Parts: sequence; C-alpha cells; structure tokens
Amino acid sequence: MQVFLPRPDMAIEEQIPEVLFAMLLFGEARGEPFSGKVAVGSVVRNRTLHPRWWGHNLREVILKPFQFSCFNFNDPNREKLLVPWKWEDYPVYDECYEVAIGILENDLPDNTRRSDHYYSIDISPPRWARPECKTVQIGGFSFYRLEI
Repeated sequence: MQVFLPRPDMAIEEQIPEVLFAMLLFGEARGEPFSGKVAVGSVVRNRTLHPRWWGHNLREVILKPFQFSCFNFNDPNREKLLVPWKWEDYPVYDECYEVAIGILENDLPDNTRRSDHYYSIDISPPRWARPECKTVQIGGFSFYRLEI
C-alpha cells in the first residue's frame, strides 16, 4: 500500500481526507497498539455514519473544534501533525495511515461497540463519561456510546 504523508506546505484543514484521518490517529493514538488506533478511528467512523452536531462528513467530524485534542491550537501534538517523521519513525505514521485506510474501506471492524466518545485514562473522566454509557476500554482509552 502506498502511504501518503501530510503536506507541510498546506494547512491541516486542507489535507486530503485519508491523510487528515491518519494525522488524527497519529496525534491521538500513535502510542497505542494497533487495536487502540482502530478504536479511535472507529469513533471517527461512528460519528461520520451517524451525523449529529459534530459534523456530517469525515472532514467536518475530524475538524470539529475541541473534539480531538491534537487539533487544538494549544495542544503540543498539533505541531507534530504536519511533520510526523520528525517526531517518530516512519512506521508509526504508516500504521496510522493503514488504520485510516482500513476503516475508510470497511476492512477493519468497529472494536468499540459503536462508541462515539473516548478519553485517555491518564486524565480525570470528563463530565460526559457516565458509567452506564461505557462500552469498553482498549489500551489507554475508555470508550463510550452517548448519542448513537
């Protein structure tokens, strides 16, 4: 599979959708095992398949303000998104791209039980993280189904 890298000469918002998706996985889940990357990507797919306030297509869902912290202007991961090879070895981004394509082509099943939210277990639970909505924990993330 040919892997497309982010174009540093273009704004994040202008990247092609599959690269934007891989950038999200790199920013949010690069330290997770493959299953953790699939889980984070599944949340994106679930939100795209069930449009709500967070957007009606892949680009809108990914770029919805304050939904994926790596895109926040004050997040330290944001500077890494356009040049991931400066921060990690190429295989790390390659796996993120592989997961993004696998999800977009429906080759990777949802391992989150249709979750539409997640958070890192390294932080205090957000106020929306009600125990009755928790679906699964995969790697360093807890997943929740709140709206679909």
